[in-house]
Amino acid sequence: MGRSWTMTVFTQCALFILLWVALYMGKSEKPRRASPLDLYFISVGGGERPPSDRTLLLRQMEKTARFYKVKFIVSIAELGEEDPLVKNATLEFPSLKVPWYTSGSGRGYFWKQVSIPYDRFLDIFSVDTRSLQDCLQTRPATVDERDQLEWLVEKLKATNGIWHIVIGFHPLINCQGHKNIMKTKLFQPLHHIFQKYEVNVYLSRQEGAGHYIKEGTTAYIGNPIPAVVCNGITCNNACCIEGMHNGFLLHRVSPLEMESYYINSTGKIVFRSTLYQGRKEVM
Repeated sequence: MGRSWTMTVFTQCALFILLWVALYMGKSEKPRRASPLDLYFISVGGGERPPSDRTLLLRQMEKTARFYKVKFIVSIAELGEEDPLVKNATLEFPSLKVPWYTSGSGRGYFWKQVSIPYDRFLDIFSVDTRSLQDCLQTRPATVDERDQLEWLVEKLKATNGIWHIVIGFHPLINCQGHKNIMKTKLFQPLHHIFQKYEVNVYLSRQEGAGHYIKEGTTAYIGNPIPAVVCNGITCNNACCIEGMHNGFLLHRVSPLEMESYYINSTGKIVFRSTLYQGRKEVM
């Protein structure tokens, strides 16, 4: 009798554990709910899209922006403020009428500092990668181009921000699928600056799926733009992010960590990464 009772209890406990695991594993991941101690912002790649795709993307961005009370949006687009995504968002979607920081070719460079809790700051630096890329490939740097790198170094030295994010139109690392990556000529000079002055994240565009690549203490995050996903190559989560065509990123920033959620236009999270102030990461 005692043995039968023991087996019954054991079986019920086992079934309960299996049910709990099934329910837990069945839950779809959601970004952590907005907290007074967190700052949320969105980053997105611009470019031409079919009107239906653009509307679907902006509608999902608005829903996310409203729920998480995003403070600003980073747009990485060739045309800057004239990009179709930016213009339609600010005209048709009320919750997206927040500051847009746009980075595109030929738009110069700028610095924005945003407050986060406990009197800390998040710094956003935009660099004109078009002019830097051209000069490295074809000719010596002009005075203005040298000035841009000197400006970036001076601002990084002077800032009291604890999070440093650099945005540029061109990716410094390109995803080639199957864990293969290709570094551009612009990678090494900028990466050297990023490592020396503790740049946490470089945000750029990425044709197709987008990517997440960690080099040293800097995370290189590619925001997807309309294109054939990864040039037809099957992506691997160690480099390319599958399922991100026509998507955007939601970033949660606190004094201790920065969490990035890759969200497609249907609202599904397909990838998540976390950077800590101790320069560690979790994926």
